[in-house]
Amino acid sequence: LSLLVFIIIVGGIKSIGNVAEKLVPAMALLYVAMCIVVLVLNAQEIPHAFGMIFASAFGLQQAAGGLAGYAVLSAIRFGVARGLFSNEAGQGSAPIAHAASQMKNPARQGEIAMIGVFVDTLIICTMTALVIITAEGTFATSAQFLAKPEMVAAGLTETTTH
Repeated sequence: LSLLVFIIIVGGIKSIGNVAEKLVPAMALLYVAMCIVVLVLNAQEIPHAFGMIFASAFGLQQAAGGLAGYAVLSAIRFGVARGLFSNEAGQGSAPIAHAASQMKNPARQGEIAMIGVFVDTLIICTMTALVIITAEGTFATSAQFLAKPEMVAAGLTETTTH
């Protein structure tokens, strides 16, 4: 695998772009397909999941927390930074790939870049949240993984099976 990555990187930006234009959509489609499978298996839990999301977002306690958070300017700064890092909007490898594009219409390339942000932020993140909320089981924490490297190697935990 590392030799394949080396060959792609040595091939330059065009090689990276050619691989990325095939690999990234395939990864996203596979991820969405797996999320759909999990959500179909847990379809009865989806209304409860949305209810939990909205109930946890719009209560009196949440309003007080929002007011306190608004008073702290650094919280806003870090929130914006996290939002940017969740989808590489304007930084990282995505802009490099878009800059290397050979499209004749730069506005069209910008639209494609914006669609990537939309898909990543709205669709992928929402599906991830729904899968996490609706999937049943006891899952290991990152601290448990760090304590047991063999769990990471196996990709399984003793606690995920019932």
